[in-house]
Order: sequence, then C-alpha cells, then structure tokens
Amino acid sequence: MYSDTDEQIIIERDCEATLIPFGNKITLKKGEEAHITQ
Repeated sequence: MYSDTDEQIIIERDCEATLIPFGNKITLKKGEEAHITQ
C-alpha cells in the first residue's frame, strides 16, 4: 500500500529497522526524527 502522506515522528526508544529495498539492518536511536512513508 502506498500513501501520499509523509508522517514525521520522534523515535521513543532504540529499535532495529530494515532498509528497503536492500535489506540492510540499522538501529534507529532514541530521539532521532524519522518519516513514516507507507
């Protein structure tokens, strides 16, 4: 599903994420800004 909205959030705790389309694992750190795109 694709959404035209781009929601900005602040990460509340460290969490693991997977970059798409390559599958690289990263850690999102508490306090960082992130964008929800789907």
